[in-house]
Amino acid sequence: MRVNIAMNQFLDEAQQQRRCAVMPTRAVHQALLRRVRTGEIVSPMRGLYARASYWKSLDTVERNRHVVRAKSRQHPEWVFGGLEAVCMHGLDHDYALHSSNLTVLSPTHAQAKPVHGITHICMPNCNYAVIDGVKVLPLAQTVAMGLRSFDFVNGMQIANCALRHGLTKQEIGDCMSRLGNCGASAWRVLEYGSDRCENGGESRAYGVMLDEGVAPPLLQ
Repeated sequence: MRVNIAMNQFLDEAQQQRRCAVMPTRAVHQALLRRVRTGEIVSPMRGLYARASYWKSLDTVERNRHVVRAKSRQHPEWVFGGLEAVCMHGLDHDYALHSSNLTVLSPTHAQAKPVHGITHICMPNCNYAVIDGVKVLPLAQTVAMGLRSFDFVNGMQIANCALRHGLTKQEIGDCMSRLGNCGASAWRVLEYGSDRCENGGESRAYGVMLDEGVAPPLLQ
């Protein structure tokens, strides 16, 4: 009985803090594992837990944020990049881009393949911003990394959202130059990106038209 009370308190605290539950005591851990087997509890990543009913109520972005907040609690020195930074900054993007892996930036080493769902990318002298207690790439660097990593249409959604929130093309371009290895598609996003697209759907449609060779539409 006392273990069940402790487990519920553990899960309640995590929900209140909008994260997955992490680092339980041994007794609570065993109770959680039993409930994972019955479907009452979900474990979206090794060592992370949430009530199944609560998890189902979250959209893709908020699930990502819950996992990232939990991993940051476990590893406060980690700086998150990739889609994790995109989500924490609240940038528009296609949910289909998400996988079960997280991107963590390391000043000293990289890994060719994810280990326990974590991909480490080497980025020496990495700056970071703090959002909800989580260290992530600053906004301009997050956008630059997104444009380098994703195709033209997906990059357009991210860039337009950032431009709409006050980031400048100069700031993004400077970060792209420092980041390096940004292809023609990334620079084309920067050329045609616009703060006049009102949402991610409009940005995606705008990007698709440009990608198919249609003359750039006049945005209101």
